[in-house]
Amino acid sequence: TAEDLCAAENRANANIRWFAQLTIDFHAAMQREKIERGILYFSDLEHEALHLLCAHPEKLQADPTMADPTDIAVELQGHFDAIMVDEYQDTNHTQERMLDLLSRGQNRFMVGDIKQSIYRFRQADPQIFSDKFKAYQEDSSQGKLIVLKENFRSHLEVLEATNDVFKRLMDEEVGEIDYNETHYLVAGNPAKREPNPANRASFLIYEGSKESLEEEGDEGLPQAVSAGEVDLVIKEIIRLHNEEGVAFKDITLLTASRTRNDLILAAFEEHQIPLVPDDGAANYLQSVEVLVMLDTLRTINN
Repeated sequence: TAEDLCAAENRANANIRWFAQLTIDFHAAMQREKIERGILYFSDLEHEALHLLCAHPEKLQADPTMADPTDIAVELQGHFDAIMVDEYQDTNHTQERMLDLLSRGQNRFMVGDIKQSIYRFRQADPQIFSDKFKAYQEDSSQGKLIVLKENFRSHLEVLEATNDVFKRLMDEEVGEIDYNETHYLVAGNPAKREPNPANRASFLIYEGSKESLEEEGDEGLPQAVSAGEVDLVIKEIIRLHNEEGVAFKDITLLTASRTRNDLILAAFEEHQIPLVPDDGAANYLQSVEVLVMLDTLRTINN
């Protein structure tokens, strides 16, 4: 009944208010403890810097575009001829407000690629980049848009294959950009711009189950790829080697990560395909985690 729904909603609201107050109290206690210990987290550094630059930072939550610079911010605005920002696609809103407060409006130079955004776990918002891109594209008085789409490393066939895939996969809903002619990569190296019939792209389609993608490796972590995908690639490598005479040393295998590739290493060894890892397992003892542990053990033993 309506009365039951209203009662349930009231109980839920009471629980929400309790958890909200618990969060507020925990945050306050945590801040006091950090101050006593002289500790600042990465996010603390951002917010403390914002308090130095913005006279009323609490107003930014209601209106993020409101800029109320302090005397420190005004002094710094005159100090910098240009504000240069790299990896702009990984900017979060706190950092964006600081950039607004440090710049004079027309002295910001930002470089980024929304397709390479990887820091959402630090509240990076690629939409900031996307909004600037669209604003400058539609109105040059707001800023000059320079599209750096020339690729000087790859051959024409690699770029065409890349464009062909991503124009079908990326749009505003998936990928946050409409991957069209504006974003297509073009060959910038004249030597790699000429088509070569010997260079062609092939797509190996593997249809696996959800369970196969969640297979665990030796360390209990999900594998970067499934066993079926590895077998498919191995069959193609053997075909290239046996039928087309491609030497193993002329084949490169790209993976999403340099680590957690135990499945690949074991499968290649089983099929007697020589494989030379670049970093990863081959240099396991040189990884940061292992070096830290070795230094800890040396300290204990000292």
